[in-house]
Amino acid sequence: MNFLHRQNNSLAEGILDAFPSGSYALSGLLRLLDIVGTDRVPTAAVECRIQPRLLINPKFVEEHADTPEKLMMLVMHELHHVLLGHTTLFPRVTKVQNFVFDAVINGILSRMFPRPEYTAIFTGIYSAERFPECLLRPPPDWPDNAEQIAPALEALPKQHRARVQEVHAALYSSAGASYDEVYAVLPKILVNLRLDDDFLTGIPLLGDHSEKALPDGQLENISPMLFDIVRELVEQWPQP
Repeated sequence: MNFLHRQNNSLAEGILDAFPSGSYALSGLLRLLDIVGTDRVPTAAVECRIQPRLLINPKFVEEHADTPEKLMMLVMHELHHVLLGHTTLFPRVTKVQNFVFDAVINGILSRMFPRPEYTAIFTGIYSAERFPECLLRPPPDWPDNAEQIAPALEALPKQHRARVQEVHAALYSSAGASYDEVYAVLPKILVNLRLDDDFLTGIPLLGDHSEKALPDGQLENISPMLFDIVRELVEQWPQP
């Protein structure tokens, strides 16, 4: 039985309980968002509408986000997609772009909350032994051993290995890695290794990114209250 059921709380109350008390302006966010448990999305999604909704798949929570720390990271991952404009960057988002979005966000959140009980949501879903999913999680023994390299990267062809290792290390360093830095490397590597969008289909991503398209403009225009609340929320988060 998962953490939410053990606490006998509603989904919204469980999410509220997952965050440190009185922090992150979460009560304001929960007043604005309708939080809906649904199997319509595989993991989670924010619907950016006049009345925005946070969609959460209860089965995914039970299997992969069954502690307060993991649940908090799942919600924060979704909010970062909104805040960083991933809902508006491209008219149609490809699987490679979604993968890169998640790699950058998972790196940001891991640096903000490096304790293993928080990063466990990433290390529990993604294997360090498989490429490219190893880019979606910290290396083994991180952050205690910052020089550690994911085993899957050691197995890459020599001509690609150093650059990919550099980007992965940057994702989990104090400097971080930008979307452009990751995107400049990953698609070329996938092509050279004969791995395409279809290959990425088997790698679960945190969030149903297709649910969140904003065809009519920027978030601040479509849902200005959501934009303001999320911005206030993130301003209170620990900064890497």
